[in-house]
Amino acid sequence: MLRCTAENPADPSLAMETELAIYRQDGGTCHVLLEDGRPAELLAGSSGSDESAGDFRMPLHRLDILLGQVRQSVPALAGAFVNIGMDHDAFLPIADASSGLKAGQSLLVQIRRLNNPGKGHQVTTQIQLPGPFAVFNPQGAAKRRSKLRQFAADRQEDLFLQDLARLDMLWNQIVQDSGKGPVPRLLFAAGDPLYQALTSFVSADLRRIRVEGEELFRQVYDLVQKIMPPYLPLLSLYVPAQGYGLAAALGLGDLPESLANRKVWLPGGGYLVIDRTEAMTVIDVNSGKDLQGRDNHALRQRINNQAATEIARQLRLRNIGGIILIDFLDLAGDESRQELLSVLETALARDKARHRLVGFTGLGLMEMTRTAR
Repeated sequence: MLRCTAENPADPSLAMETELAIYRQDGGTCHVLLEDGRPAELLAGSSGSDESAGDFRMPLHRLDILLGQVRQSVPALAGAFVNIGMDHDAFLPIADASSGLKAGQSLLVQIRRLNNPGKGHQVTTQIQLPGPFAVFNPQGAAKRRSKLRQFAADRQEDLFLQDLARLDMLWNQIVQDSGKGPVPRLLFAAGDPLYQALTSFVSADLRRIRVEGEELFRQVYDLVQKIMPPYLPLLSLYVPAQGYGLAAALGLGDLPESLANRKVWLPGGGYLVIDRTEAMTVIDVNSGKDLQGRDNHALRQRINNQAATEIARQLRLRNIGGIILIDFLDLAGDESRQELLSVLETALARDKARHRLVGFTGLGLMEMTRTAR
């Protein structure tokens, strides 16, 4: 039995019961992490790449591991072009590969960055294989995932070593598979949304993994058995009743579609407006009907605090990264701003993504940065 240790007992927001819901919707697959019944993070299935190779198609994701073939080395670009089975060759920087690459040479590569259609992806030979608690590196030292700190101290080492052993077996199987079959081809979809959801959303607070549909359940069961067997008892098959699917039963509706809306309502009538641009994301906090005829400092503070909590959730749900500017309702006094900053820091405590609160600008805007998945 996995045990949790409260590393910050003074912060009740860190102790939440979580659930992973997996279901198909509108031709894709949704992987939703719920915290105390509310959606906190979403990984939606991708339709894959439109590029084709011969008579087969390969949807690719960042972190996928492939067997590629060197097309040509280009010293002027300090790299080589590698055929990975797409219409456009991938680019392999020389710094990320061993010396002496030759045309026609087969090699294992991992997608480092997905580029826009019409351009080749960037790959590396410095492969890393993530698991729930460890990141396996065939060429170097393994890394511990920070979520290990959620567990009791006497369980952390066991979880890490057990995960590492399973990843080592998985890597050996990948290497063995690379020695047979056509070149190029996909060897292991480490960037697949299902694999990413299982390895990323597992935590000490996870209580259930619900899957809708027998076919999808079998896929999830097989993967959990391979990479995280201690979590098999948490798996359950959801059978729709009277036409109500898992999304409807959990009150999620069409979550991907709702996240495309700019406006997010707050309790009491206030709302957020979220605008994403090439340079940054701007979030405007509006009072709506909440302040009509009652414009006072206490109400502004309450709306701002509600907004801060919801903004932290929306950043995770929408996977927003880069520079973020937040225009809260005007507040007078450093104490009010400090309270707001504290509320936002607490709300962001469960966010696994790297983030930094810079503070208020001269115009009174909250400035922060966040690294997207």
